[in-house]
Amino acid sequence: MKTPDILANGSLLSKTIRLVRFPLIVGVVFGHNQFRSLQVRGAAVSMDMSPWLSGLAHAVTSVLPYMTVPLFFFISGFLFFRKPGFDKAMWRKNLESRVHSLLIPYLLWNFIGFLVLLVELHPRFASVFPQLKDYRLDIVKFLGLFLGRPLHDAAADPRLYPINFPFWFIRELMLMGLAAPLVHWCASRLKWFFVAALGAGWFFALWQTPVFEPRTVFFFSFGACCGIHGVDFAQWARRAGWTLWVYPLLVVLDVLTRDQGCNFWFHRGGILVGGGTALCITARLAARPGVKGNRFLDDASFFVFALHGLFMPKFKKAVVLLSHPTSPLLQVFLLFFIPIATIAVCLAAYAIVAKCCPSLAAVLSGGRIMPRSPASGGAQPPSTVPPAASTAQ
Repeated sequence: MKTPDILANGSLLSKTIRLVRFPLIVGVVFGHNQFRSLQVRGAAVSMDMSPWLSGLAHAVTSVLPYMTVPLFFFISGFLFFRKPGFDKAMWRKNLESRVHSLLIPYLLWNFIGFLVLLVELHPRFASVFPQLKDYRLDIVKFLGLFLGRPLHDAAADPRLYPINFPFWFIRELMLMGLAAPLVHWCASRLKWFFVAALGAGWFFALWQTPVFEPRTVFFFSFGACCGIHGVDFAQWARRAGWTLWVYPLLVVLDVLTRDQGCNFWFHRGGILVGGGTALCITARLAARPGVKGNRFLDDASFFVFALHGLFMPKFKKAVVLLSHPTSPLLQVFLLFFIPIATIAVCLAAYAIVAKCCPSLAAVLSGGRIMPRSPASGGAQPPSTVPPAASTAQ
């Protein structure tokens, strides 16, 4: 039976959710620092990396960050159903709150992306963005900028992305919110059999769709089932010390087998165990009395998630174009410099907006700015958790 105070202020679970948010956002940004498909001035850029450097880049961009999005979905599902007595009225109330926390930021940030596209389409910048030379904007393409369109080969990746591509995650969350009554019915009656069936569908890649993809449905429903049945996953994670040695082993196996058929199983297993590892480390830190987190980073998490999708791709291309990274030392430097610099720029931009126009910062952040009143009694858990790596499996 779920207890009402499972997510009370100051509880281990509340502190764990708060502390894990920004590190996961950092992982998302690192996951978007891939060079394999980098296009500069319409031409593909190929980096000749040594085997050890290629393995390091694969681990930092394509292994470690890939558990961030599933974990965000898991926490979001838990938070949606964290209160007992879910019914039609509560569902409607949750949807209304997500108009401010999800829908409005989704529309605003993608509209900002549309404005950036208009600048790129200006004839004065034709030499900088030659890939847009034959681009013609019409109503179908305009709607696709918000609803989603393929970013890659549709046969290899059928998923659809809005113009601010990390916001596919927000779109998926909104769709799962609409499907919440069905999720609640299945999780309440079928319980863990429902989660296991969805998990098998995701793990064995039994289906793939442009929206409602297996990763979304499984991890959101997994978290929902924990919320409905009152599972304090922070307490479980705190005791799951085995993940601290199993996950590094899976990471090594994932890197060593990245060009082999068996890699699929190590990769999917690493995503599952990696999420538990992140929660284990965070829950153990949260259990320490002196660990409180950083309020500024808490407030800025969603802003970093939203802005980096518009800023980082162009910043990465500019850095590569100016530096011509051919030496291994420079490549290693850029592997860490580009995402760290991106995060720093996003944090600085948030600080400026929050200082000059706090109401705008609150709207762009979906109302996730914590109250500054000392009477607040501690950090309130967010209504949903932002993030996403567009290529995470």
